[in-house]
Amino acid sequence: MNVQKLDTHTYKELFADAVKEWKQRSGDEEIFPSDVSYTLLEMQTMLVDMLNYYSDQVQEAHIKKYERLHSLRRFLRGQK
Repeated sequence: MNVQKLDTHTYKELFADAVKEWKQRSGDEEIFPSDVSYTLLEMQTMLVDMLNYYSDQVQEAHIKKYERLHSLRRFLRGQK
């Protein structure tokens, strides 16, 4: 099983992407730190960054166990 390395972007890069996407979707030219949407984008970016970090911490042994479990499920489905 090929597991992607998720923790490839820094917080600043993730936040810049989120702001760019927000500007495209909202049609506004500028977003200010005093805006509620700015705070929500910061919070969302922090959560994404944390999830990427924790996902990247999965050890190889756990990935192999998951692969065995997944192949066992496929085997059992084929039995029915």
